[in-house]
Amino acid sequence: WRDNTNRNAIDGFLRTDFDLSDKTKATLRAQFIDIDQGLVSLLPIDSEGNLLEGIERTTDFGVPGGVSENQSFQLSGSLTHLFSNDLRVEVLPYFRVTDRILRNDATFIDGIDTDNQTLDRFPFEPVLKETIFGVEPRFTFVPASLDGKLDVTIGGMFETNSGEADSYSVTTDGSGDFGVLPINYVTGEQNLSNLQRTQTRDGEYESNIYAAYLQTIIKPVDRLSITAGLRYDYTDRSVTDPLRT
Repeated sequence: WRDNTNRNAIDGFLRTDFDLSDKTKATLRAQFIDIDQGLVSLLPIDSEGNLLEGIERTTDFGVPGGVSENQSFQLSGSLTHLFSNDLRVEVLPYFRVTDRILRNDATFIDGIDTDNQTLDRFPFEPVLKETIFGVEPRFTFVPASLDGKLDVTIGGMFETNSGEADSYSVTTDGSGDFGVLPINYVTGEQNLSNLQRTQTRDGEYESNIYAAYLQTIIKPVDRLSITAGLRYDYTDRSVTDPLRT
């Protein structure tokens, strides 16, 4: 239900490669991502997605929408060792921390007052913080006797993800419940003098992901290769502090 959006993204990384020996190599990579996205609704709708009657849609209509803020920092690396001309072993660990915030969302609007040219919006601010650690071992077997016509990779993955999910709402009467903010849909004016932010929902969760895979590349002739793969994933997720209202 959004008609206008803007997005700013910054992505920076630094990578270092190490030659530990003739048969062992390592890499280390650090990456930071910052994404801000603004959303504005130019189409007056209610919480059910229906057009609000009594308002003529114009290019001047602009209910303040959501501002999504996402920041992520990741460290990753790899360690590769060539045991022989036939066997290569790789280990790829990674660690990531992510913060996500959605501020002042006004997707749901109601309480239309055409006499005063106002409507009610329902701002809230969900916050999500995640910490992820994972590692992926990989074994690649290329028989030298077959002159590169067969490539077999066996690998796996383990990832653990823990996070906190909170939701903050805005009230105008100190009740602690979700509040509404009247806004003039022509001028955008609103009274923000009595705003109070309250934590209305919170929770913690943890999930573990296990995976195993097999990939085979066959080259029957020089100009033809056939790739086949199979992967199995299992996810175990638990909420240690259920979301509550």
